[in-house]
Amino acid sequence: MPLRVLHQPEQSSRPAEPLIAACAKLAPKAAAWGNSDAGWWHFERFDWLPACAALPHGDAVRCAQQFMTAWLEQSGQYRPRAWSRRITAARLFTLLQYLPILQQGRDAPWREAILDTIARQGRHLRRMEKRRGDSDPSFLDVSVTRSLVALCMPEDRGIGVPGGHVLDTSLTRLAGGHLPLDWRVAEDALTSLNLLDALQNAYIARRLSPPAPLAEARKVARLYVGGLMDAPDRFAALPCGHDGDRQKLQRLHLLRREEADGLLAGLGLRRLQQGKLLVHADLGHDDAGDFGAGSFSLTDGDERVVINCGAPSSFAAAVTPAMAKWRSALLSVPATSTLDEMADTPARGKLQSSDEGSVLTMTRRHGGAFHQRRLWLAPSGDNVRGEDVCRNPAKDALYRFHLPAGATVTRLDDKLTVDIRLATGKLWRFATGSARVDVAESVDATRDGIVEPSHQIELYPEREGVRWAFTRQD
Repeated sequence: MPLRVLHQPEQSSRPAEPLIAACAKLAPKAAAWGNSDAGWWHFERFDWLPACAALPHGDAVRCAQQFMTAWLEQSGQYRPRAWSRRITAARLFTLLQYLPILQQGRDAPWREAILDTIARQGRHLRRMEKRRGDSDPSFLDVSVTRSLVALCMPEDRGIGVPGGHVLDTSLTRLAGGHLPLDWRVAEDALTSLNLLDALQNAYIARRLSPPAPLAEARKVARLYVGGLMDAPDRFAALPCGHDGDRQKLQRLHLLRREEADGLLAGLGLRRLQQGKLLVHADLGHDDAGDFGAGSFSLTDGDERVVINCGAPSSFAAAVTPAMAKWRSALLSVPATSTLDEMADTPARGKLQSSDEGSVLTMTRRHGGAFHQRRLWLAPSGDNVRGEDVCRNPAKDALYRFHLPAGATVTRLDDKLTVDIRLATGKLWRFATGSARVDVAESVDATRDGIVEPSHQIELYPEREGVRWAFTRQD
């Protein structure tokens, strides 16, 4: 049996309840789902396995083994699409974590078949690592996973020795602050950090010395992932994202420190904090091809005041048809708290801090259009002021500010002010001086697999520039 690399993963990682139930229903027809356009990616990555493991024990074993049987029949031998490096690395890591569930109560041929496929895939990663790893900055997860398999499997399986030049290069690059671009997606960064922790644990379990740059690489990863959080057990409500796996976030004991700010800036993100107020802003990235540039989220302590709507994960969309429709709708600019156009135009950012507070300026240009947003956090930690300037928009400018589920809103008689009562009873006020303010329906999809009704404030400026503020009232 391979060495188990993570303690009780079913207790330290748990998908949302709707996704667990959906996987239980899919298990008897896993083969058909694995061949569908929506399901094949997650079927091949074994994203279903943590959801199966979260079921009561007997159901967990049955569902996991139904999925595994379908996979062994369809993809147990090499297939180019199913054995791409990223898919194979994700699949192997999940297999190593949840192997006891797959082996429970099965005979020797079944157990040997699973061990054989782990070894075969480990050798496949070794070949790919030799060919491309040293020149590919996104090879981190692949090189870490290959070393994990080498640590967990017997030497006669031909996976090679753990570590090596490719792993050292990947870890050194990360330790120097060069983050993979896909870490703009918080869940991807969390997955890589989990891999690094597993690698550390496996070296310790084998009583071997870890690679020299591993400790610093883990510190950088913990800082960065911690910088993405707005509470101890969730990610900030950034565009297209969701809260993340709360149990995993708590288990990893992440570092929420100012040192993360430089790492965030490297991937087009900014963080401002004064007192209990915390702002996460997304400037976008030239190479990411995403949207929501110029958007922000606002948190007061652990309570959200302004959010981006988020979106169900691609896994949630693959296992639940309703979530697929919501994901398609929410991967759009109107689901973010920013100007309702210039969708994929990254912003240039400038952050200044002084005794008068923190100021972030985000500037975007696209064709003849221009948008600049300034955010001021007062040193008192009780208000955020903003100024938006938009010139030559393709349509009338519209700024959206999405609010969290559970918040109630009241537009005051002056039609320029909106009171926001959070679910805990805390009162915030939005005010502007020269714009039309409407309150409209919105949704909060920051809990993966769950879409809740909420509200949004819509701001229609009368001139090129408009000023506004969010202020705590009690």
